Amino acid sequence: MKDAIISVKETKSIMPPIVDLRTLIVIDGHHRREAVISMNFRKIPFYLVDYSKDEIIVGKWFRKVLHSKLSSLFVSSLKRVGDGDLCMRFQSISICSRNVYSLYWRLEWLEERLRGLGAKVDRDPVSGEEPPELTKAEIIRVAKTGLRFPPKTTRHLYNFIIPKLRVKL
Repeated sequence: MKDAIISVKETKSIMPPIVDLRTLIVIDGHHRREAVISMNFRKIPFYLVDYSKDEIIVGKWFRKVLHSKLSSLFVSSLKRVGDGDLCMRFQSISICSRNVYSLYWRLEWLEERLRGLGAKVDRDPVSGEEPPELTKAEIIRVAKTGLRFPPKTTRHLYNFIIPKLRVKL
């Protein structure tokens, strides 16, 4: 969010967040929205879309890890992170949980530990370690509880044009 605040301060503008017209849930642009709110702007521009339409697809961000010696040792010491029936393989580790929401947060935890040990963790739209599938219904369900998935969990693809223009605040 720090980068979003700096950008808004410098430009006094924002690329509008994308919001579902039925639920008013932010689909993309959480950090931009939070930055504008934290700076006490009275109005926030946004794009309304119908999230239920087939023209909006939920994609994935695959993980690519370039290990350091220390992060390799850490990974080799782990067999399983968490417990539950819903699991994903991440290199030689099983990351498990009881639901997809906490599974993504456990993956985020692991990625942060790896970065702290000198590994480079990138998100790629095409290849790498594959995270679990997320549905629109699951995303809406979690958002309605007031929770959010970790950053770069979803990769929304739109089969229509959303202008990439900044709007003055």
